[in-house]
Amino acid sequence: MKGKILVIILLVTLFDIRDFSTQSIIEEKFEKLSLYLSNKDEEKAERIWESINFSVIESLSDSLKCMYHYHTANLDILKGNNADYLGNGKHLELAKQYMERALQMG
Repeated sequence: MKGKILVIILLVTLFDIRDFSTQSIIEEKFEKLSLYLSNKDEEKAERIWESINFSVIESLSDSLKCMYHYHTANLDILKGNNADYLGNGKHLELAKQYMERALQMG
Protein backbone atom coordinates (compact mmCIF):
# COMPACT_ATOMS: atom_id res chain seq x y z
CA MET A 1 0.00 0.00 0.00
CA LYS A 2 2.80 2.42 0.88
CA GLY A 3 4.43 1.62 -2.45
CA LYS A 4 1.29 2.59 -4.39
CA ILE A 5 0.98 5.86 -2.49
CA LEU A 6 4.64 6.61 -3.14
CA VAL A 7 4.18 5.93 -6.87
CA ILE A 8 1.12 8.22 -6.98
CA ILE A 9 3.00 11.01 -5.18
CA LEU A 10 5.92 10.57 -7.57
CA LEU A 11 3.64 10.74 -10.63
CA VAL A 12 1.87 13.85 -9.35
CA THR A 13 5.23 15.49 -8.63
CA LEU A 14 6.54 14.65 -12.09
CA PHE A 15 3.40 16.03 -13.73
CA ASP A 16 3.72 19.28 -11.77
CA ILE A 17 7.39 19.59 -12.71
CA ARG A 18 6.59 19.01 -16.39
CA ASP A 19 3.84 21.63 -16.28
CA PHE A 20 6.14 24.10 -14.51
CA SER A 21 8.86 23.39 -17.02
CA THR A 22 6.52 24.13 -19.93
CA GLN A 23 5.44 27.40 -18.32
CA SER A 24 9.04 28.47 -17.68
CA ILE A 25 10.07 27.66 -21.26
CA ILE A 26 7.18 29.73 -22.63
CA GLU A 27 8.00 32.58 -20.20
CA GLU A 28 11.59 32.59 -21.44
CA LYS A 29 10.44 32.69 -25.06
CA PHE A 30 8.05 35.57 -24.30
CA GLU A 31 10.89 37.51 -22.65
CA LYS A 32 13.04 37.10 -25.77
CA LEU A 33 10.08 37.94 -27.99
CA SER A 34 9.43 41.10 -25.98
CA LEU A 35 13.06 42.14 -26.34
CA TYR A 36 13.09 41.58 -30.10
CA LEU A 37 9.78 43.40 -30.55
CA SER A 38 11.03 46.40 -28.57
CA ASN A 39 14.18 46.43 -30.73
CA LYS A 40 11.98 46.12 -33.83
CA ASP A 41 13.91 43.01 -34.91
CA GLU A 42 11.18 41.40 -36.99
CA GLU A 43 13.22 38.40 -38.14
CA LYS A 44 14.28 37.25 -34.66
CA ALA A 45 10.83 37.97 -33.20
CA GLU A 46 9.20 35.90 -35.95
CA ARG A 47 11.63 33.03 -35.30
CA ILE A 48 10.83 33.00 -31.57
CA TRP A 49 7.08 33.26 -32.22
CA GLU A 50 7.22 30.30 -34.62
CA SER A 51 9.10 28.21 -32.03
CA ILE A 52 6.21 28.45 -29.54
CA ASN A 53 4.18 25.26 -29.22
CA PHE A 54 0.69 26.65 -29.69
CA SER A 55 -1.01 23.50 -28.41
CA VAL A 56 0.05 24.46 -24.87
CA ILE A 57 -1.35 28.01 -24.96
CA GLU A 58 -4.69 26.97 -23.45
CA SER A 59 -2.97 25.31 -20.49
CA LEU A 60 -0.94 28.41 -19.60
CA SER A 61 -1.69 30.83 -16.79
CA ASP A 62 -3.86 33.84 -17.60
CA SER A 63 -0.88 36.19 -17.43
CA LEU A 64 0.99 34.13 -20.04
CA LYS A 65 -2.10 33.98 -22.26
CA CYS A 66 -2.25 37.76 -21.97
CA MET A 67 1.39 38.03 -23.04
CA TYR A 68 0.77 35.66 -25.97
CA HIS A 69 -2.09 37.74 -27.38
CA TYR A 70 -0.29 41.03 -26.73
CA HIS A 71 2.90 39.88 -28.46
CA THR A 72 0.94 38.36 -31.37
CA ALA A 73 -0.76 41.69 -32.04
CA ASN A 74 2.54 43.58 -31.74
CA LEU A 75 4.31 41.18 -34.09
CA ASP A 76 1.56 41.64 -36.68
CA ILE A 77 1.93 45.41 -36.42
CA LEU A 78 5.74 45.18 -36.68
CA LYS A 79 5.42 43.02 -39.80
CA GLY A 80 3.22 45.70 -41.36
CA ASN A 81 0.05 43.67 -41.04
CA ASN A 82 -1.97 46.79 -40.33
CA ALA A 83 -4.79 45.79 -42.67
CA ASP A 84 -6.08 43.25 -40.14
CA TYR A 85 -7.33 45.70 -37.53
CA LEU A 86 -10.03 43.29 -36.38
CA GLY A 87 -7.49 40.52 -35.80
CA ASN A 88 -5.12 42.83 -33.90
CA GLY A 89 -8.04 44.25 -31.95
CA LYS A 90 -9.22 40.76 -31.04
CA HIS A 91 -5.76 39.78 -29.75
CA LEU A 92 -5.54 42.96 -27.69
CA GLU A 93 -9.06 42.47 -26.32
CA LEU A 94 -8.21 38.89 -25.29
CA ALA A 95 -4.98 40.12 -23.69
CA LYS A 96 -7.00 42.67 -21.69
CA GLN A 97 -9.50 40.01 -20.56
CA TYR A 98 -6.76 37.63 -19.40
CA MET A 99 -4.96 40.45 -17.58
CA GLU A 100 -8.14 41.49 -15.77
CA ARG A 101 -8.84 37.89 -14.79
CA ALA A 102 -5.27 37.42 -13.56
CA LEU A 103 -5.51 40.59 -11.46
CA GLN A 104 -8.79 39.45 -9.92
CA MET A 105 -7.26 36.13 -8.91
CA GLY A 106 -4.34 37.91 -7.27
